[in-house]
Amino acid sequence: MLKDCDWSGKRIYNVSNICFPTVDGNVLIRRMKDISDSNGSACSSAVVEPSLVLKAMGLSDDDAFTSLRFSWGRFNTNEEIEKASEILNKEMQYIKTAFINKRYTKKY
Repeated sequence: MLKDCDWSGKRIYNVSNICFPTVDGNVLIRRMKDISDSNGSACSSAVVEPSLVLKAMGLSDDDAFTSLRFSWGRFNTNEEIEKASEILNKEMQYIKTAFINKRYTKKY
């Protein structure tokens, strides 16, 4: 189970947008080397602006910058999803600790 996140975003059956309000999404993405995720639109990943889709869904700039998109396929197993959740929780804790120690700051 994921901790410290907001699942209130709209979703389709295999794609979830999850907001991690205490962590910069770019930092979280860089830390998760074994998980495929994104925080921008699929067609403009080089743009450093909040996702227009997320903005249209009603998310603030801050929420859009702290949101990640996960896509799951029919071949993903429950074990893979649980492992992704474990990795996310571990990296969130690391980033929060590093932020307290001033290693990472939100930059957006």
